[in-house]
Amino acid sequence: MQTKINAIRHNGFTLIELAIIIAIVVILALITTSNVISYRDKSVCAAAETDAREMAAAIANYFSTPTHYDAPDTNGEFVSSHLGVSMSNENRIRVAEETEDNKRIIRIQVKEASGRCPWSYREPHPGWCGTDEDNYIFTLEMTDN
Repeated sequence: MQTKINAIRHNGFTLIELAIIIAIVVILALITTSNVISYRDKSVCAAAETDAREMAAAIANYFSTPTHYDAPDTNGEFVSSHLGVSMSNENRIRVAEETEDNKRIIRIQVKEASGRCPWSYREPHPGWCGTDEDNYIFTLEMTDN
């Protein structure tokens, strides 16, 4: 009779063993979730940088045509729809053409619209301006040689 009771007692997990397993699973889930959120926020920053580089490539392509000397519209600013460029994540773009020391400078600024780009990403990457948390602008400059 005693052996039957011992056999039944050892067939399952104890409450403490189940609690330890659940705690380990919860800790792993928390670590994974924080990493996923961090990578998602950094991808938003990378999308703004990619938008600026895509616009720079479209502008270079526009000026590679021999008849294109000026910006495509009258006020000296490029419009992304004229060049076939679409922004990701509702980012806003501003492209301005200036002349400085007889050099043409085209300044491309992409404002990251969601506001999720972390300062820890922006600070070591060149092109992000400002030091406050409210400034999410990536700037890329092109000059003619």
